[in-house]
Amino acid sequence: MPRTKEFDPDAVLDRAMCQFWEEGYERTSVQDLVEATGLSRSSLYETFGNKHELYLAALDRYRDRETKQLVERLEDGSSPLSCIRSVFEDARSACAGDDGRGCFVVNATVERARCDEDIGRRTAASLQGMENAFAMAVRRGQTADEVDASLDPVAAGRFLANAYRGIHVTSQLRPDRAVLDDVIDATLSVLTPS
Repeated sequence: MPRTKEFDPDAVLDRAMCQFWEEGYERTSVQDLVEATGLSRSSLYETFGNKHELYLAALDRYRDRETKQLVERLEDGSSPLSCIRSVFEDARSACAGDDGRGCFVVNATVERARCDEDIGRRTAASLQGMENAFAMAVRRGQTADEVDASLDPVAAGRFLANAYRGIHVTSQLRPDRAVLDDVIDATLSVLTPS
């Protein structure tokens, strides 16, 4: 009779995600993961496979949550432009309180996307999902006469997704709220009709 797991795999995955998010893939050892999760090496390997597989599962968890939250915020039914601003302001606030970790997907992109196809595919899919969500918000904004109708929604979605990711990078270098507010204001000024 197989032994039943005496731990919550989702909670363990969340702890591993935080470890990778804080230290990155290269700087996180299996021993770090053992300590962060409270599991033995054998339980960790049996449940999640190797370090790389656990990293991919953690990245998927973060990406799925981030995308879901972003789409929900951009489709909340209020003013499309206000929704976009709110998403950027939430990112600024999160960056101010995340102890300099930035965005796990951005960190994974910078650290591993070019040398690891699995991570590259996942981070590219994350960016594509974000671009699509912003493009839909731009279309809604154009319909509501809040966003310049001459803008290509797809191009504007790409622009906003990159600006959103840029907020996370900038916050690691210059976490000053005024600097991030300037970035948000300049970004959103591009959207409004002249």
